[in-house]
Amino acid sequence: MNRTKSTVLLSAALLLVLGNTPSRAVELFSVDIDTDQLVKVDSQTGAVTAVGALGVDVTGAELAVMEGGQLFMLDLQPGLSPVLHEVDPSTGGVLSSTPVTTPGSTTAAEGLAAFAGQLVISFWTQAGDGISNAVGDLAFDGSISNVVEFDPSGPPGSAGDTDLDFLTFNASGDLFGGDAKRPGSGADLFSIDLDAELITFEKGYAFADANALICAFSGDDLFGIEVDRRKVLTFDSNLDIASQVTYQGNLSGLAQVPQSLGVEIDIKPGSDPNAIHPLSRGLVPVAILGSDAFGVLDVDPDTLAFGPDGAALSHVNPHYSDVNEDAFTDLIGHFAANETGIAFGDTEACLTGETFDATPFEACDDIKTVPACGIGFELALLPPLMWARYRRRRPIH
Repeated sequence: MNRTKSTVLLSAALLLVLGNTPSRAVELFSVDIDTDQLVKVDSQTGAVTAVGALGVDVTGAELAVMEGGQLFMLDLQPGLSPVLHEVDPSTGGVLSSTPVTTPGSTTAAEGLAAFAGQLVISFWTQAGDGISNAVGDLAFDGSISNVVEFDPSGPPGSAGDTDLDFLTFNASGDLFGGDAKRPGSGADLFSIDLDAELITFEKGYAFADANALICAFSGDDLFGIEVDRRKVLTFDSNLDIASQVTYQGNLSGLAQVPQSLGVEIDIKPGSDPNAIHPLSRGLVPVAILGSDAFGVLDVDPDTLAFGPDGAALSHVNPHYSDVNEDAFTDLIGHFAANETGIAFGDTEACLTGETFDATPFEACDDIKTVPACGIGFELALLPPLMWARYRRRRPIH
């Protein structure tokens, strides 16, 4: 992984997210370790909604979400090697499980984060000391590489150890993590440059009753969960607590729920209905509509795929114009109808793609397949038509 400047946030019983105080509610993934369920937490109301049963027994968890929407859980079993699970974000069920092999003789890992397709993990370097002072890249096979080890005694100004209990990336690739202190001792905030192997104390927090920290970004906003008091915390751009609400449940781990980009498309702009002959070798124009919330110049054309079979662009480059005359630039691409996988009778077709920062999107529009009666009707008519043609050509005696 090509590491950018990374920042680690440490704080007792908190989940943090940087940026101005969000005015909208943000949904966050967590794990209820009493019910072994994946849940969603509303940052503004504290409401906890069950997604579904994990299917494994969990005593402690850390969560990370890839840009493509893949959800991973680090299963933290006391005295046992950690296990990396891929979790279905729509059902909560575990899809796959891989034991994590930590370097040396230690078996304890604590923090998990993801950025640009790479998982990052924090773990102990000395057996039994309880200090996760090392960070490395975690592969899907459970191996750890590119390890950076920090002085466990803590950087100047900190109140305690360099114990990276939690990790989380913001949208720019800066890494944050949390050090959960003993009850009454609060927590420390660090910034970390993994390329320079440098860790710097940034800020300390005092929590009289808190002794567990959970950190996660949602975009560039930082949120926190104070586990003992069961509070969801929202932080402002100065890393001060701006608001807090109560939640129900015994939660562990925190990660952002990927947000929909709200992309809209118009198949065959200017046509109504949007008629498509599935067997045609012709091209179907599809417009991605720009808006004040979505700029089409952020779309990576190489990722566009149209229809059930994911037809690629027929032309290397799309073109840009304002097809619906709303003063926003739209992206228009063309796709071969017979490569889309659209079948006779389909009433909807969808376009998938990604932005240049690897954020996925999907948008759909209504269609009408032609001829309306389908290819079966045409084949049924073919024999009598051929016979009639043959009779017309026969000489009359």
